[in-house]
Amino acid sequence: MDNVLCLFTYSWEVKYSTWKITSSNLECEALQFEFSDVTLPIVTAQFTVTSGKNSVPLDNPQNITGEEALRFDTFSSL
Repeated sequence: MDNVLCLFTYSWEVKYSTWKITSSNLECEALQFEFSDVTLPIVTAQFTVTSGKNSVPLDNPQNITGEEALRFDTFSSL
């Protein structure tokens, strides 16, 4: 596959990650986003995988989504 990009979007911020193919899966490497609202029970980042010279999104007829365990670090001031 040529020019594959994994794009993640959260709160208007777009980040790109590297990828690898394992057996029959394409896996995007994990990324870290920072957010300040710790009251949210769930934070969702949209993702798209593109390929080719014009970065065309890959077909996703089965609406495949990604899952990742999240670790939240909370900071408090003394």
